Amino acid sequence: MADALGDSLGDLDLRDSDASLGLALILSALEASADSNAHEIADELQSLAAIYDSPDREQPALAAYTKPSRPRVPSPPAEWTPSSSNPLRLVVSTTLASPRDDVPLHVLVSLPKGYPAEDPPLLQLQDRYLSSFAVSDALFGAVLRTFMHDPEGISDGTTTPPGVEWTGGVCLFEGIEYVREVCGQWVADREKELAQAERARTDAAAADANEKRDLQREAAAAAAPRRGGGEGSAPVANKTQNGHAPKPAAVPCPTIVSSEPIIDRQSVFVGHTAKVESLEEVEAVMDSLLSNSKIARATHNISAYQFTTASGTRHADNDDDGETAAGSRLAHLLTLLDVPNVMVVVTRWYGGVHLGPDRFKLINQAARDALTDAGFLPSADEGKDKKNSKSSSKKK
Repeated sequence: MADALGDSLGDLDLRDSDASLGLALILSALEASADSNAHEIADELQSLAAIYDSPDREQPALAAYTKPSRPRVPSPPAEWTPSSSNPLRLVVSTTLASPRDDVPLHVLVSLPKGYPAEDPPLLQLQDRYLSSFAVSDALFGAVLRTFMHDPEGISDGTTTPPGVEWTGGVCLFEGIEYVREVCGQWVADREKELAQAERARTDAAAADANEKRDLQREAAAAAAPRRGGGEGSAPVANKTQNGHAPKPAAVPCPTIVSSEPIIDRQSVFVGHTAKVESLEEVEAVMDSLLSNSKIARATHNISAYQFTTASGTRHADNDDDGETAAGSRLAHLLTLLDVPNVMVVVTRWYGGVHLGPDRFKLINQAARDALTDAGFLPSADEGKDKKNSKSSSKKK
């Protein structure tokens, strides 16, 4: 722009001018100049002011740039004269491209002394936030490189578009439209990332809820964490043969009767009993019980049996199954009760709270309940009837 512009207006200080008035004075100075480039710039600025609508009613779409009262970074001088070497600075206030045309956008435009014939303009993003997202350094740099056209894109590890190719002449409209599209796509990408993160959080929460529900169901079914994990326990061999189904019994399995569960401090005890007359039947009873996955996963399956063969040979044995001394106590109970040809198994699911010696009482009680339910022992009512009958006989 020719130095003659300075004679038409003189020094113009925009610091104390209204934004609209400042732009009007700039246009007046450009139109009064004898330089044809100045006339082109004036026409272009008038077109921009007519094309764009400011999102802020109190601020025009195109205004002279004024230095902030507390600038974030050092700002150029706020004074401009048509004859000075300082660039002409203006602010374009518009919105992002559709469909995000409700998001405000402010672009600082710097027109160097050689514009539009020799040098392209420089565009800078003034917003710290677009929508609800803080402007990144990558986006700020992409706007800054608007007229640094590279058909292969910017090789900085980002997905920055190639920019606007400048071949001379006025180009502000193309540049502003490019910035609107780039910023709109950047906001769309951030919204997509936010939605993906929200979906990931929702899926993780649903997975956690499903896992907790499964654990609660398993706990409700009295499934213990693992076998042999209770108090007084020792390592126990897996009686289901390493997860495989038990081998078929050599003889039919006798009828098994199970008691109602006894629950104490989160531990569960269930007694099972059956009539046995051979070692094959003892094995069949145990195999049948362990074929139940819930029983197989129990902390302990304590067992004891006693029977006499037709030839008069007596067989008796017991198994602690990791609950130290429990098997021998169960066998002692069968001896005291003098129940012939019987096998008893007490299943315990350990609940995480040590019961101490009380556990042996509960094991014996579960065994008694199973023996009573199966008819090996008289029920409480039957016992009372027999006692009363004996008392009556003595009185007579």
